[in-house]
Amino acid sequence: MSLVTFQNPGLIDPRCITTAGVSVKESENPIGFFGTGLKYAIAIILRNGGKITIWRGLEPLDFGLNAVNIRGKEVQIVTMNGAELGFTAELGKQWKVWQAFRELWCNTKDEGGETRAGRIAPESGKTTIYVELEEFAGCFRNIDKFILRGSPRYVGSNVEFHGSPSQSVFYRSINVGAAHEQPYLFAPNIIGQISLTEDRTISDVYEVSRHLARSILSCDDAEFLEQWLTAPREYAEHGIDLDWPGIVAGGVFLDTVQRLARDTSRNLNTTALRVMMKHMPAPEIVKADLLDSESAIMQGAIGFCHALKYPVDEFDILVVESLGENILGKAFRDTRKIHIARRAIQMGELNLASTLIEEWCHIKHGLNDCERGMQNWLFDQVTRLGQAYLYEKEKHA
Repeated sequence: MSLVTFQNPGLIDPRCITTAGVSVKESENPIGFFGTGLKYAIAIILRNGGKITIWRGLEPLDFGLNAVNIRGKEVQIVTMNGAELGFTAELGKQWKVWQAFRELWCNTKDEGGETRAGRIAPESGKTTIYVELEEFAGCFRNIDKFILRGSPRYVGSNVEFHGSPSQSVFYRSINVGAAHEQPYLFAPNIIGQISLTEDRTISDVYEVSRHLARSILSCDDAEFLEQWLTAPREYAEHGIDLDWPGIVAGGVFLDTVQRLARDTSRNLNTTALRVMMKHMPAPEIVKADLLDSESAIMQGAIGFCHALKYPVDEFDILVVESLGENILGKAFRDTRKIHIARRAIQMGELNLASTLIEEWCHIKHGLNDCERGMQNWLFDQVTRLGQAYLYEKEKHA
């Protein structure tokens, strides 16, 4: 059956149908607020060949289309009980059928009503809406694509995270479109305030990203946090930017990232390490007093870098006792200095050379870890050195 019924307590004022910009909701925190949604839904349903009837108590309001010619163009004007209304079937031209379903469902929820497949008999003192359209009924059968239900896996400060993948973002449990090219492993439901367009889709994707970052950085559930931060690369969580000015990372987040950073075989959100570096207290800088053998390794590594045309010592190099757990080198762009942890020397000349080249690159070319620019530069260097090797090989053949 393609019939879907929406029934609300109270009688709809006909001016809510005939007058643009009217939005009068009974609930204190309504989902809808534009006042044009009902008219849009009527137009969309009629435009797609459906039928819609609104019962005001026991009085039926039947909607149809009246084809008229305006300046040589045929226009389908929406009618109510045969009388022309002030809008056409082209209202909400970009809206889809699922958005019309979402609109009527939201209105019904706002009014404390009921939605059901099939027929609910009209009653005095209630508003009943019948929609007959197979695609519309399909939306009700697949309601979880458009209306987020069930309990969340974790509730953050601004976002609920549900334990099911979704291509879309939800706002107050309503699908408001995609904010990322990739699907989310944990369907996000924004419970903070965001701006929506008139077709009830995301107005500013940065608002969504900021809410996600705030909720993840303040997360106190280490188990969930680990699952979110290590989402596979094909999911949006892997690339969501967590590094926002004014948002402070909590202790659980910092401890979790520090623990995950030790296992390089696992995926980790590309910005999590950067956030950790900013928020973790830096160890006291203690200059290392090198042994002669350590100085020799340093000079050998610098010479190796020079042979590959990387003048790493054009910036001051300071060897320190420690830069923190698992940190071998650190570049300071403002002072144009490279700090090297003593452990990098102990790991051998080639490992030290790679650390020097990386930190030199950060200062020389302004490239950051875990960014595509850095990746592209590294592959360019592999190609450059490979080309030089083949040239020398052919020259001596």
